Amino acid sequence: MGQAMVRALLGEGHPVTVWNRTASRAGDLVRQGAVLAGTVEEALAAGDLVILSLTDYDAMYAVLEPAAHALNGRVLVNLSSDTPEKTRAGPAGSPGTAGSTSPAGSPCRRRESASPSRPPSTAAPARLSRPPVPPSKS
Repeated sequence: MGQAMVRALLGEGHPVTVWNRTASRAGDLVRQGAVLAGTVEEALAAGDLVILSLTDYDAMYAVLEPAAHALNGRVLVNLSSDTPEKTRAGPAGSPGTAGSTSPAGSPCRRRESASPSRPPSTAAPARLSRPPVPPSKS
């Protein structure tokens, strides 16, 4: 799904920076015009909009926790799949993330925009922590 999304964005002329846990998997996208980031931090710094397409929330946390400081000021669209319980307990509900939830239930980050009449937010830095997950109802 992630590669198809990148191809669609590139096809519409949008600049796209990609990062993959297995860098060689991004080769085709780079040949099509995407920029390959060497680290998660570089990928996050490349733009205000961050779209994730990972296996599940555990993969999301594994990728983003070490780079949580780089989430400040970014809009995070998480297309990763997981259980409804993990989605509801995701980062949007974590203290300090200033998150919201999209209609699809994926956690997103609100972005504070700077303008001459509105200075940048001085909110606390973004934190990403795994919330407790309630037991599954079987």
